[in-house]
Amino acid sequence: HAPDPWQPLYSLSYWASGGVPGGGVMDIDSLPGVIHRVYRRLEIGVLRDIGYTRAGKLLVLIEPKGTTEWTVGEFETILWSGMSAEVGDYVRLGLHKGGVFLDWIVRKTDNDGSYTWKIPGEIEAGSDYTMRVQSYENNGIRDFSDEAFSISAAPVLVTYPFAHEEWAAGDIMPITWQTSGEAVGPAVRIALHIGQSFHSWINRRTDNDGLYRWIIPEDTATDSRYKIRVQSYDVNELRDFSDGRFTITQVPLRVLTPNGGEHWPIGTTQAITWESPGGGVGDYVRIGLHKEGAFDRWLNLRTENDGEYLWIVADDLLPRPDYTIRVQSYDDNTVRDFSDGNFSITAAP
Repeated sequence: HAPDPWQPLYSLSYWASGGVPGGGVMDIDSLPGVIHRVYRRLEIGVLRDIGYTRAGKLLVLIEPKGTTEWTVGEFETILWSGMSAEVGDYVRLGLHKGGVFLDWIVRKTDNDGSYTWKIPGEIEAGSDYTMRVQSYENNGIRDFSDEAFSISAAPVLVTYPFAHEEWAAGDIMPITWQTSGEAVGPAVRIALHIGQSFHSWINRRTDNDGLYRWIIPEDTATDSRYKIRVQSYDVNELRDFSDGRFTITQVPLRVLTPNGGEHWPIGTTQAITWESPGGGVGDYVRIGLHKEGAFDRWLNLRTENDGEYLWIVADDLLPRPDYTIRVQSYDDNTVRDFSDGNFSITAAP
């Protein structure tokens, strides 16, 4: 029987025989608290692990405990016992550091004894963390880790993109990460995955400086299951993936030329080109000219959406290096794109 002052909280008949965390092998009868045999002395922590609770205590935190060592960015399991009616159907889980409440890990989760937590990147390393579990309906019913546990920094941690981000093919987007210690080395590899499957290398070797600006290839297929992987160039076991999945879509409209750096003389005929790979543009587009970021004039208020417009550079324009072209849907003025960079209009030849 469980030693005084311990008592079973509820029937343990569903527990199977076998190894018990912390040491000890036992068989448990269908009657609560009857142990047939114990091959090694059971520590109090082990009794707690199999569902016993101190007399009068309705909720017991099992994991993490004092010997627990977790790592930022990893998925870890929080365990507790206490599925009585007094506790209720739901619990909250909170994180404390140095005895001070930091934040809720989850404000409401099923009182099923287990919760999987991916430790966020903003959690700082430390050895003075404790966990709180409490009833959702009665905050007086709660328990804490008996001793402080440790959270260590991850060797590699992808910090961006976040889950549910929406990126567009052809855009330039930042990929960011953090590293801890010297094991990762001076260089990393960056890869694109769809779900858990490798898709392609974004960069096979780049400086481990925490930032890479990725020009998303224009032929990248629309999908909502993309993830980023960053790993050490020297030790491929040191790696991390972005949290959750993000989306890459085909943009509805993209200006191709001019797109930055061109020099178009006044009076010459130049081709303005675009594509509409994502659909939704319609049969016609408008084409506008901008100067120093401000709208200057329409070059054509309605022309076919065939990807090209031949423009005779007007002789009343001033030679300047800061022009851009806008192409937008004739039907929906929110569907538009601009030259990625400035182009120059120069004096007539």
